[in-house]
Amino acid sequence: MALARFPFLERLRGIVVSGAEGVVKPDPEIFRVLLDRFDLEAAECLFVDDSEENVRAAESLGFEAERFTSAKALRGRLAQRGLALAPGPAPDIIARSTD
Repeated sequence: MALARFPFLERLRGIVVSGAEGVVKPDPEIFRVLLDRFDLEAAECLFVDDSEENVRAAESLGFEAERFTSAKALRGRLAQRGLALAPGPAPDIIARSTD
């Protein structure tokens, strides 16, 4: 399972694992599961993935989306969005701007 393979996922408030849901990206249903489960609006979410196809699928549903190419590039793009992260391990809390 994803948690055994990626222990850092336990630090997040919630995750959606495609294998557990029986649907995978870029199927729109996996994005709807995320939105419904956590009572989110797509326009308030930033989706990051290394697959251009998955990024396009998220954008088509109203998500802000970034294609992951490197940690350095992602940090720069997050900073441009006002979501700067300090170097190091993933944060315990995911914060979002309300501006």
